[in-house]
Amino acid sequence: MLSLGLDRVIPIGNGVLSAHLSVGAFDLEFAATCNSEGAGNWRSEFADYFDGAPVVVVADDDKPGMAHARQVRSSLLGRADSVKVVRAASGKDATDHIEAGNSLDEFIPVPDRFSPTDLANHDVQEIEWLVDDVLLAGGYHLIFSKPGTGKTMFSLCLAHQLVKQGKSVVYLDQENGPDVVKSRALAIGYTEEDLRRLVYFPFPTAAEAELDELVSEILTHRPVLVIVDAKANFLAAADLEEDSAMDVTIWHQNVIQPLQRAGSAVLELDRTGHSNTGRARGSIGKSAVAEAEWSLAVSRQFDLTTTATLALTRGAKNRRGVLPPEVKFKVGGDGAGGFIFQRVGNPIELKKQAREERLRSDIVKVVADHFDATGEPISQSEIEQLVGGTAARIRKAARSLAEGDDAQLTVTEGERNARLYAPKDADHDSE
Repeated sequence: MLSLGLDRVIPIGNGVLSAHLSVGAFDLEFAATCNSEGAGNWRSEFADYFDGAPVVVVADDDKPGMAHARQVRSSLLGRADSVKVVRAASGKDATDHIEAGNSLDEFIPVPDRFSPTDLANHDVQEIEWLVDDVLLAGGYHLIFSKPGTGKTMFSLCLAHQLVKQGKSVVYLDQENGPDVVKSRALAIGYTEEDLRRLVYFPFPTAAEAELDELVSEILTHRPVLVIVDAKANFLAAADLEEDSAMDVTIWHQNVIQPLQRAGSAVLELDRTGHSNTGRARGSIGKSAVAEAEWSLAVSRQFDLTTTATLALTRGAKNRRGVLPPEVKFKVGGDGAGGFIFQRVGNPIELKKQAREERLRSDIVKVVADHFDATGEPISQSEIEQLVGGTAARIRKAARSLAEGDDAQLTVTEGERNARLYAPKDADHDSE
């Protein structure tokens, strides 16, 4: 470790490899370093080398890594000019962050454990839906029901909506096995490409001490959604008791929170208790930490030849206050080899769906008309001006039209990161 007379220093949380990769990947004009022997082996005398230097500590995104980063930070306070702790935007450590193509500025700040947040200057994040009215982007969801009501089939239908858009979904399965899951996925209508985007882990066994390794492997696939089927089985595999609030909290802190910090939504499937159908079985702590809770019921058994109405009823947890009281779907086989997964609801919900479909049609028309007239793609801001309506709705609709196998638009990046849209089948040779 060198005495530093540079403008900036990055001690990497763990690993000589991460330090060397950082220098090579970012062409650093400052030092990147690490202490020997990894996490937990920082010595107080190391602080002597950082007197007066602005320091950034890159923490491994697991318990030992975060504890190590706090140790380094505490040691440098009062010695370094400033100390900031960050973590990887993708994966567990700096190496994962670099190999995923992220830049230096895309490391994510880690708040001090006991520092207050200035609420006066805090920007409340706009609500973003992963699946409208059902799954929140980056949210933690719990769906519970009696056995045999279609939780697995329903979760595969939700996943299908996402993989069709080109997004990655991780499915952790402790109940069915690959034969059952693939058969059901094919019945729903998954293509070969869809199946590749459904990253399937059959019966993964991770003890409590190995949960961080499981999370690290999941995050290498950069999923927008992680499905856990079923929660009780995974707790048992980790030797955790579903009736113990403490064990449920351990699972949440070691699995759910790291996934959410990385930007993944989580959907856990669970069963109701023997005598209580109003909540998931086991400790009440299961639902206490959920952001969105749904009870699932089905009008009758459905299969590949019959349909049923599947109803989600809002449970006790609705932290963001945006879940509707009930959401219904028509689900099952149409009797002719096809599969139906269709939202049904009251007139207000149907009108909302019709408005969204009109908005999508308007966007496609505006993009096509502009390209026909100019031969050039159109910016998102121009679409907003021509279509009218809230920018957030238009932005979401335009992005969805440029995603997945059935995309109708293409999107490129222009000056100042502006998003430029063109018809998917447009001839770009003239550009």
